[in-house]
Amino acid sequence: MIEARRPGWTVEESVERLEREYPVLRQFDVSQRVEPTAEDRRRELKERYVEGDIGDAEFERRMDELMDDPGSEGSRKSDSAGTTEEDAPR
Repeated sequence: MIEARRPGWTVEESVERLEREYPVLRQFDVSQRVEPTAEDRRRELKERYVEGDIGDAEFERRMDELMDDPGSEGSRKSDSAGTTEEDAPR
């Protein structure tokens, strides 16, 4: 029996592994429909930064983009003036 999900594996990696092991699953094209989660994208970005693929400024810019993405967990919502919820007075 194949282990479909291991710690550190993304959903996308798990689905691709299952499709390799069980070719009949390819007919459902699930791996093409699974998108990385916001956490997956942040983890990948951090890995690229640590490996030296991107510099400080690029890392910060891309991380800000991920945080501002409305579909991202932990996103910062902003109003038309550009004030984020974090900046707003309480």
